[in-house]
Amino acid sequence: MGSHLFRSTCNHEALQLFWNGQPLLKHNMQGGDFMLSTNILLSGNNYSKIALLFQFMNMKMVASNTFYAIQSAYCVDPIKEFWEEKRKAIIEKLGSKDSVVALADGRMDSPGQLLSWNPSRIISLCMQANGFPFSPPVYEARTFLAALDYNHHYHRPVHINMKGNVSQKRVYSKKSKRYRVYTVKEQKDYSYIPQLQTKILQST
Repeated sequence: MGSHLFRSTCNHEALQLFWNGQPLLKHNMQGGDFMLSTNILLSGNNYSKIALLFQFMNMKMVASNTFYAIQSAYCVDPIKEFWEEKRKAIIEKLGSKDSVVALADGRMDSPGQLLSWNPSRIISLCMQANGFPFSPPVYEARTFLAALDYNHHYHRPVHINMKGNVSQKRVYSKKSKRYRVYTVKEQKDYSYIPQLQTKILQST
């Protein structure tokens, strides 16, 4: 998916024919490189892991500096705008209700919990978490993507198996040393992603 340019030369006619395997966007930006960089971010992945995958498959990969430039210049603002649009819609929907109950876990009054939300520590974490460097704007964009994922898929229906029963699974907890049963939901559809992709493309 990295930039590929093939040239064919006809010696008899002194004619050079050029073919580019990717569509060109503004400023001669490679469309394939742009969409690969965009979707690495939208899918919650990171450059290093995808680059390693391409290396194992002996495929060309978009350069890291190109990836980070596209991510910062074209993706961050559209993601934030999209989040604000969805957030506004949720608030307007809640505004039509007679009452709204906000719940919390009650831990914000502890010094340790307050320390974990210290702005300087959050910035430090976004630069070091999992060993992958994220600038504060990109870290914020990834947080918005996680919130969009959660809000969109939270109310998805439960999965019904071939016998017509609600699907359930059990998972073992090392902490409690017990199994717990949970209900399986339908797979996520990510139907909002094409809207985000369009918004990002329109920013070029």
